[in-house]
Amino acid sequence: MKDINYYLHLPYHIEIIQDTNPENRGWVASVLELSGCLAQTDTLDEMQGAINNAMSDWIETALEDGIEIPEPY
Repeated sequence: MKDINYYLHLPYHIEIIQDTNPENRGWVASVLELSGCLAQTDTLDEMQGAINNAMSDWIETALEDGIEIPEPY
């Protein structure tokens, strides 16, 4: 059975964009294969930890709920 560590070590595609909204500047990252999995941070330096946490939470919830987890394409 595939566990959270299996999925966290796969090469998922992560898109990072800078939010230029003057009222909410910062960075947003999303995992392309994991619908709705995203993180938002004030600085780019914070993004790695934030997206890792978001992926871990997303995958853990999917495993608990019996939802199929897409693998990278």
